[in-house]
Amino acid sequence: MPAESLSLDNGVKWKADSSTNNNVKAMQATVEQFTSTEKTPEAYKQLGTALQAGLGKMISECRMKGPDHDGLHQWLEPLIGQVKRLNESEKPEESAQLLTAIAQQIELYSQFFE
Repeated sequence: MPAESLSLDNGVKWKADSSTNNNVKAMQATVEQFTSTEKTPEAYKQLGTALQAGLGKMISECRMKGPDHDGLHQWLEPLIGQVKRLNESEKPEESAQLLTAIAQQIELYSQFFE
């Protein structure tokens, strides 16, 4: 499971900056909108491109520091890898599995960050 190394800050959610929270919400909306899209290879490519852009925006706008930032990376690194694999995928079945993993990883955010 992607959350193996992800943990709370001594039982409390990590503090994320508003920019990071907004960017996560935007990526979550992108994934949710995709559910009503025809699942073609092109659609998965467009989703991957949109998620990659969202990650880039999140990273460039992040102003977090210290332990909260380190905690964010525990959540973010698996997501970066999943999006990269989605962008490289040529198989609809694999893309569908990656989409499920990406959606689950994004959902974990609210359990570990505020």
